[in-house]
Amino acid sequence: MFRLIPVVLAALALTGCMKSYPLWDPPPPQSAEETMPASVTLEGRVASIDEDDESIELELAGEDSDEWLRVEFGSATTVFPEGARDRAVSGTEGLEMLAEDDKVVVTGLKTDDDVIRAREVSIGARGAAPKAAAMPAPQVFQPRDRVNGVVRAIDTQAGRIVLDTDGYGVIAFYGDADTPVFYKGVIYKIPNLEVGDRVTMTIGSTDEGDPATPWITAIDVSRSVTHDGAPPRPATAPLPEPVRRDVGLEVSEVDGTMKRVEAQGFEIELEGGALRYVTADPLMPVLGTGVESAKDLRAGMMVRVRYLEVGNRLVAQKISLLK
Repeated sequence: MFRLIPVVLAALALTGCMKSYPLWDPPPPQSAEETMPASVTLEGRVASIDEDDESIELELAGEDSDEWLRVEFGSATTVFPEGARDRAVSGTEGLEMLAEDDKVVVTGLKTDDDVIRAREVSIGARGAAPKAAAMPAPQVFQPRDRVNGVVRAIDTQAGRIVLDTDGYGVIAFYGDADTPVFYKGVIYKIPNLEVGDRVTMTIGSTDEGDPATPWITAIDVSRSVTHDGAPPRPATAPLPEPVRRDVGLEVSEVDGTMKRVEAQGFEIELEGGALRYVTADPLMPVLGTGVESAKDLRAGMMVRVRYLEVGNRLVAQKISLLK
């Protein structure tokens, strides 16, 4: 009995130590999640320009505002001159368009350290004269012109594509939901384009006769940044290349009978027996009853097709089912 007393006392002492001094460390309190950069649009005044650091100090607009932010420029930053949303200058060249006291609207990503990575900068009222030379007159394109370049920005809602052209600078082009995008024989739409794609734009017309606002009727992708990799940047700025013209660019409308339907188009027989093969997006809606899209068309159906001639291709713009 007495021999057990030391053993019992030792066990009690050990139990007390375990209660007072736990053998594990409690988990540290969870740290707050890092704040992701927020998309912001801010208006302010250019207080200073640092060309070496490719940034500006922005004094935010407002009677009582004394907040200053640093705005960083990059190769994807697009600067729109005063009153010219359809003309743009990118990267460092865009920074050179700015002058102190310019009123600007900046859209970009704001980080925790009050730095904005600019995506777009629109110049409003001008301050002092800019250091760079006056912006040259915009390049004028005509219908059927074909322009090469690399996609720098895409606004699918407005149908605006900012293209870094081969030798003509950065220019905004416009299309719509019916503008076909061709890549390796398959038809896509403007939302399928990506920044970095090398493309050829076919000019269809200009906005109400304004040659500085080119509208496009077709886009050919020669290099996809996702599937083919980004095209190499030239060591020096390329000289302007002569604008190439397309062979044919006309809109026609015909009635006919469906002969066969394929994944990327269909063949119709016109009155008199002539055959026409029309390229079409399989999801293009079909007007009329009983058929939802082009992929649901069947041989023997009577249709009315409005198509656009792009080179030697006929591209469907509208399909109607006739009774």
